[in-house]
Amino acid sequence: MKRINLFMFLLAGLLFAFTACEDREEIIYAGQESDQALISFSRETYNLEIEIDDEGTLNIPVNSSAVRNTDRTYDVVIVEGETNTTADPSTYDVPETVTIPAGEYTGTLTIQGFDNDVETTPELLTIRLEGIEEDASTTFTTAVISVYQVCPIPSDYLVGEYMIQDAQATIGPGNGSENFANSVVNIQPGETGTTRTFTVTVLPGIVGASVDVNLSLICGEFVLQEVDPGIFCGENPDPPYLYAGASVGGFINSTYDLNSDDQFTVIYTEDPEGSCGGPFQSSFTLTKITE
Repeated sequence: MKRINLFMFLLAGLLFAFTACEDREEIIYAGQESDQALISFSRETYNLEIEIDDEGTLNIPVNSSAVRNTDRTYDVVIVEGETNTTADPSTYDVPETVTIPAGEYTGTLTIQGFDNDVETTPELLTIRLEGIEEDASTTFTTAVISVYQVCPIPSDYLVGEYMIQDAQATIGPGNGSENFANSVVNIQPGETGTTRTFTVTVLPGIVGASVDVNLSLICGEFVLQEVDPGIFCGENPDPPYLYAGASVGGFINSTYDLNSDDQFTVIYTEDPEGSCGGPFQSSFTLTKITE
């Protein structure tokens, strides 16, 4: 296998760490009535999980950096177009407005989902905030929502301490390291009942970045949500080196069985953008630690 120039990894890792430090120097808002308000969704992407033969609910925070003594109501618009919204209108209900109540910093936009032939493969729903007052500034006023079907998971399934180990990997082992550090991780439920999250070191000995890993359990299949170790091969603005779900690279997702949560193999796509010669089919194992 062709070895990757470690200098590029180390340099990129240092640049990433320096940038991360700079990113923490954010403007602090006092949040008073007289302050200019910064209006935004809490982030740019969300998941609307719809239980099989049932419904789903997504609550999206709409934030303001300053309070007002009256309610603030904004229009919510669905962004049409094949690259923006592909979900069938019968599978979701989006309110026309969202309100930040007087004296509050946050309002909640509640979107309902319906299993009208929803599949496990996500469809997109893109929404945008409009009607924001002229004296307010904005950041995330457009959000992309993945709409897909899920099957219920017991709350204690795949929860607790597990040993994570590379099963199949390319860049890490090719440079005398690992993609995921061989270590014990504490897996906990994520934002939804069908996601699990843990923190682990990626590419130890090359960059050694500590990242949060989110794993979706979608009707019998594992889907690894995007992981960004913060490195690249070559020079900016070349595509970043990432980990993503198996299907992103054209591979087959691995499966789980609700009758046992002792050991799993999770298949994922390594380097889906081809920054370092990928995409590669890769995998890691999770083995439950029992007393």
